[in-house]
Amino acid sequence: MGAMLVTMLCANRNLHALIAAAKTLHLLTRGRMYLAGSTYARIAAGANPLRPDWVGGFATALGIPAADLAAITGTDLSEATPPEDPLAAEMAELLWGCRRLRVSQVEHVCAEAEAMLVPVPDDASGDDWNRVHHRHGTWWGAPRR
Repeated sequence: MGAMLVTMLCANRNLHALIAAAKTLHLLTRGRMYLAGSTYARIAAGANPLRPDWVGGFATALGIPAADLAAITGTDLSEATPPEDPLAAEMAELLWGCRRLRVSQVEHVCAEAEAMLVPVPDDASGDDWNRVHHRHGTWWGAPRR
């Protein structure tokens, strides 16, 4: 069943390189799912059995409820899984929409998004700001709306 999830992520989202899938899941799960590309290959080959937290990560990226993926894959989610990210559906929809873009178009979108970021004030609350990345001692992000 891991092969199905890796295929849904890689082929259906045009993330053909396993490292691209690994980076995407890491970003979409806000660092909760940090696996090497080779681990995704092992999941696809059935060499690594699916873990509940991995099913949760795939659910976030695919925009499918974790309970549904667990039922399809036969994974027991009785262990505590991370709470659903309120932005997960939007992130999965964005990923689905980007699958048809050429590399140059994705690069343009990334550049435009990057241009919209501003330095986050040092005393800013996490409730008020989305911190996107840290560069040269400064957090860059956008105010929450």
